[in-house]
Amino acid sequence: PCGEPLQTREHMLIECPLHDEHRDTLREASQDLVTSDLIGTKEGVEALASFIRCSGAFRKRPPPPIP
Repeated sequence: PCGEPLQTREHMLIECPLHDEHRDTLREASQDLVTSDLIGTKEGVEALASFIRCSGAFRKRPPPPIP
């Protein structure tokens, strides 16, 4: 949806401009957004779940606009 031809996990979590406003949730678990911290620790997984819920990342269609 952002125009990047390859939507990798790292792109979605770290680079995608569509999810910038929700990235602070991930930084609470890993300040430098280290993927292994986000998927390999309890705190990281909880932050990742919150990020996915709030951002709509990994959906097949883009999330609705935030009012």
